[in-house]
Amino acid sequence: APMQTYMLRAARDRRRRAIARATAPLARALPPAPAALLPLLLLPLLALPIAGCAATPARTASGAGTPVLTGPDPLVEGRYALEVLGMSCPKCISNVDLQLARIAGVGEVEVDMKNGLVTLAVAHGAEVARARIADAIADAGFTLRAVRAGAAPAKEPGR
Repeated sequence: APMQTYMLRAARDRRRRAIARATAPLARALPPAPAALLPLLLLPLLALPIAGCAATPARTASGAGTPVLTGPDPLVEGRYALEVLGMSCPKCISNVDLQLARIAGVGEVEVDMKNGLVTLAVAHGAEVARARIADAIADAGFTLRAVRAGAAPAKEPGR
């Protein structure tokens, strides 16, 4: 037990020194009183890149599982609405948007987190496999429930 306590204290001290080194340039630029609080203020920010979205259990949602793909035909030029399970934060929107943007032939992508809908446009002359769309949604950490053709463009604010 004493060795374990020593190891925990040493790890805590290393973390404190790393935070102090990372915040030293900022601390020198601030007045003395806030500089003492800077490591405490920045500690939560250091955890953000590794935290991700805590509310992404999309694959355990009711009805989750294999994607519902309405036919074997590829998506051709036009607009499509995708029903996606599990999106709950801006990071979710970013993940879905980035994964779909990587697919050749996919143009504009609009994500409606509140309703779990993703609208995408397939470029003129392009064909996108439905399985590729499902894989992109799965790679973002979510489950594709349905693909519907003929989605209306998103309304502009104020109209």
